[in-house]
Amino acid sequence: MSASIIDLTQARPLGPACFVVSWEALEKALTMLAAPQKAQMVPETLPALRQLQLGMGPSKLLVEILAATAWITDDTDLAGGLAGGAPMT
Repeated sequence: MSASIIDLTQARPLGPACFVVSWEALEKALTMLAAPQKAQMVPETLPALRQLQLGMGPSKLLVEILAATAWITDDTDLAGGLAGGAPMT
């Protein structure tokens, strides 16, 4: 599957089913929203998402970005789920 390059410098009409965000803006947003214990993981998460971009369509990539956002902003304990709870297996 080949990746298509979109030139975002060219003005074009955007339809109602279009979502455009720069990787820089996404990084800033994730850094701002990240749970304190996961903030250092934002720089690792973005390259992984960019790599996914090469092998999937835009709607699947958006789902991955939303999932990464949910994970980065989740403030549960990294070691085992909710504080005081048993880790999920």
